[in-house]
Amino acid sequence: MEQIYVAVISQLQSGTSLDGALKSSVHDIVWQLRLPRIVLAAAVGAGLASSGVIMQAIVKNPFWK
Repeated sequence: MEQIYVAVISQLQSGTSLDGALKSSVHDIVWQLRLPRIVLAAAVGAGLASSGVIMQAIVKNPFWK
């Protein structure tokens, strides 16, 4: 777990591109596999939540009575 934090913080502080010099395998896994999936999941969840709110507003169906 500590390696993940180190990979994230070191990349944010370095200011270099993700494809720069050779990085550790933990760095590659975090920045090229895990983080894009987390961002995509958050975007999809936000889209679903907002479309649900819009649908509830259109049909005037409150969540509670």
